[in-house]
Amino acid sequence: ATRAGAARPPSGLPRNSFRGVMGVKDLIKHLGGGLQERNIYVDCRGQTVAIDGHVWLHEFARRHAVAWGDEDWVPIVDEVTQRAARMLRAGITTVFVFDGASAPAKEGTDGARAKRRAVALEEFFRNQDGDGSEVPHAAVTVTWDLVSASIDALRAKGFTYYVAPYEGDGQLAHLSLQGIVDAVFTVDTDLVVLGCKRTYLKVNYYTGSALLADQDKLPLPLPHDKGGALNLRQLMTKHGALAVLRTYAVLAGCDYDTKLRGVGPARALTLMNAHATNLEAIVKAACPDSPSEWLDKLRKGVECFVNPVVYHVSGKMANKQRCLGSGRSSGNNAHLGSCCPDLQASARALGLITPSSGGREPVRVERQPVQTVA
Repeated sequence: ATRAGAARPPSGLPRNSFRGVMGVKDLIKHLGGGLQERNIYVDCRGQTVAIDGHVWLHEFARRHAVAWGDEDWVPIVDEVTQRAARMLRAGITTVFVFDGASAPAKEGTDGARAKRRAVALEEFFRNQDGDGSEVPHAAVTVTWDLVSASIDALRAKGFTYYVAPYEGDGQLAHLSLQGIVDAVFTVDTDLVVLGCKRTYLKVNYYTGSALLADQDKLPLPLPHDKGGALNLRQLMTKHGALAVLRTYAVLAGCDYDTKLRGVGPARALTLMNAHATNLEAIVKAACPDSPSEWLDKLRKGVECFVNPVVYHVSGKMANKQRCLGSGRSSGNNAHLGSCCPDLQASARALGLITPSSGGREPVRVERQPVQTVA
């Protein structure tokens, strides 16, 4: 039985389906029956999938706690290439995407996470006794050195990879929307909001079980009774799937600095039932004292989901850096980040030039040639 006041899982999904997923607050719950329980080894055989590389690195860093603490990347990197090889033997071709520089619009979130990570890491090293126990998730950080070691190993095995200009989500979405990959494997519901055609969440690489968010199957037909409030999937049908997902994301809670005072997932749906995706009307209803300040934040948050800076990939080559939705440079929109010169795009996307992050200037990296056979 569910205790009074507790959120009930959507029909067909067990409560633990909500665990182990990050991104937009409560999005997986409100998508409910629109998510399908699938098996990747059945669905994706003979297909190409994009892998959120940082998810794997976080997982394996926790598994190899002592090596990670000693900055011994070998066992972590070996796990990455071994799993990729197993997937290839199962008929699934992988394309890895790693995060690049920190996203300007997520500075507040990244700063808060860094503080939590430092506290968790200090606690871990104070209590662990060398028994090889897993590092707490909050303590793990994926450094450029670990990413660079992974890149070298993937190149040696012939696997395809890209280093995103900023956070990898936008690059994963680009690969999906351009048909370069058939699906994306991640734990981040931001990929659904970015419009990925098929997003597999909570992938169990041993059994193959996963939750599939198929963009075409998420909207829900409108009810015959016009009097009641609409749920998120019905709002997607009425007002446009991506417009509703983006509005919900910036209202309910995401990594961008868009939090409205007193607004969470439940009130977000109430406001959207009243005002659809009209941000100006929503802000006036939610925060009448300071509509201009909050309206600007929300609009920038939505734009971050529409136009993240990505490498435009043709074949396997990244030939330029542009915004995802508009196809144009980010211009003076500092919250999106800047675009590098086109001549540097390919080298940056392959990690031959380091991301410019944390005040560090980008530098060239010498790497072995890519092998042609995985």
